[in-house]
Parts: sequence; C-alpha cells; structure tokens
Amino acid sequence: MQIIPRALGQTEGALVFWDDLAEIGVALPRPTQVIDELSVGLGVLEGAPSLIVYASYGGQTLEVHLPRELPTSVEGAVDVWEVLWKWRPDVLRLRYGESPARREREVALLLPKAPGESLAEKMRDLARRMEALRRADALGADQVGALEELLELMGDDAGVE
Repeated sequence: MQIIPRALGQTEGALVFWDDLAEIGVALPRPTQVIDELSVGLGVLEGAPSLIVYASYGGQTLEVHLPRELPTSVEGAVDVWEVLWKWRPDVLRLRYGESPARREREVALLLPKAPGESLAEKMRDLARRMEALRRADALGADQVGALEELLELMGDDAGVE
C-alpha cells in the first residue's frame, strides 16, 4: 500500500503522519503494528525529491512517500527529512480519514530497534549506497539532487566521504 501523507504532527512524543486515505484502516486494522523490516529509498513526488520508507509487516509492505516538507498547520510547515533524522523515532503514527484530529483513526508503527535496523541507520545506508552510485556515474539528475539534499541534511553524520 502506498501512503502519501498530507500533514505532519506530534503526539505523546511520536511523529504523526496524516493521510485522508481511509483504506489505511483496512490495510492496518490493529491500533499497533510491529514492523519486521525497514528500508529507505529516494524517489520523486510531484516533481520534487521524496524519501520513501518501506515498512514490511506480516508479508505486506507499506510505502510511505515523504516529501521534503509537510504542513504542520494552516500557517506552518516543517522539513520532514530533518525531523526524521534528528528525532530518530522508534514509533511512527499514521492517522487516516477526513481529519488529522481523529485519534481513533490512528495506527502506531513500531519500528525495528536492532543495531543497524533503525530509520536513521537506514537513511545513512541509503546515502552511502547512492554516493557509490554517483561516483560510478550511475544516477540521474533527479537522484543526484535528492542525494545532495539528503547529504546536506545529514552533514558529517552521513558517513559518506
């Protein structure tokens, strides 16, 4: 299932992504879902770079496409990639349906915590792999732009030279 959040918020110390797609409740019927495996990729969403979080559970995979920026309110927005990198969350919450305020329509995704399996570590691994591809001149212009944005965000913590 592909999810493209429309807003980002926070509750109880967890990041909350909201999408108006009601089918999320069908695909994830339990209030808490343990994610077995996590991977990260880069793509393009509406002509701009997006971070794609692949969250696998019970033989299924969610694709959460995250643009660089998402609204947090009518007046404000936040750099989603930076928030993920700096917060290094263990839990992501997905709210769905007609309003981001409806807490009863929420699924908590418990992310892997084992060494090498966290979201931040997956972002770092992605940066390393993509940098190797860039050095081999195997990336397109969109991918190079997305990689440069990711590396700028991660700074020296990227582990890429």
